[in-house]
Amino acid sequence: MIPVTRELVTGIKLTNYKDFIVEHLEDCPKEDKLSRLKHIWSMPKFGQLPKKPTKLKLLEHTRAYLLYLVSTTIFVDASQRSTLISYLQLLRDLDEAGKYAWGAVALAFLYRSLSKVADRESHFSGLATLL
Repeated sequence: MIPVTRELVTGIKLTNYKDFIVEHLEDCPKEDKLSRLKHIWSMPKFGQLPKKPTKLKLLEHTRAYLLYLVSTTIFVDASQRSTLISYLQLLRDLDEAGKYAWGAVALAFLYRSLSKVADRESHFSGLATLL
């Protein structure tokens, strides 16, 4: 069960995506537009945990996996095949990540998507299971 009544899910506007990605995942794709992290880059890089990982490697792989999981469950947008880097802010401190109201933000994302569909602005995005 994902929590609905906990800390508000917010973030700050990032100005330097490359440095932010390197700080939290150690590596960064060689692309110009880094506001989204493509799954085609992250899956081969973080899909398999190295043998005898250091604590830092374990944290980086865990962040990458959770970032992928969040983008394919709560903030689903099948047309993108990528994840907004801004979500990585929520996974900096894994102890803190569990304190967020993920359920509330999932519903807000779903309602916003439904609003866009009703206004014929966009296709459906969001966790259809909640619908």
